Amino acid sequence: MPGIPARSGAGAERPGAKRRERESMSSLLQPQAGDIPHPFPSVVSQPYWDGCARGELLFQRCDECGGITHTPAMICSHCCARALSWERSAGTGSIYSWTTVWRPQTPAFVVPYQPIIVDVDEGFQLLSNLIGCDHDAVHVGMRVAVQFHAIADGTMLPYFGPEHLGLRACRHPTTSRSRTSCTGTRS
Repeated sequence: MPGIPARSGAGAERPGAKRRERESMSSLLQPQAGDIPHPFPSVVSQPYWDGCARGELLFQRCDECGGITHTPAMICSHCCARALSWERSAGTGSIYSWTTVWRPQTPAFVVPYQPIIVDVDEGFQLLSNLIGCDHDAVHVGMRVAVQFHAIADGTMLPYFGPEHLGLRACRHPTTSRSRTSCTGTRS
């Protein structure tokens, strides 16, 4: 365009661009498999990550007031008591909110991906990613269940997939020839 200087390298392909384009062609949202940023557990959060490694979604409950604290903490967010115990969640809930990401934070992320906020049935919210269904099938109130998948460094992350498919149905969509959308139809 007149008056707008051309960018240096305009039109040049970035490394991995073709791979990401092919991977995004799949209609199912998938766990991230690249070298994405990973958590650095602290003394306080280590039990949470140990639970993820075992395939368990953990949260803390106050022994004094019964309040639930998620995002591992040393004190209760309700009464400030220091008596918190770890409990295992059933790993089910419903989607409170979501967004679809088409421009990744780093080239390691495969798009699209959908960060979601899950209202976990035990009474806390968790930020995760939706997998195992079409990106346009998500809706507020959609029932989801936790699934754990390893990232490049071996850390297990909690993802959520459609509850009606069961935990095994979309364990890792990239290994299955048949696909299931969130509406339950097969392609």
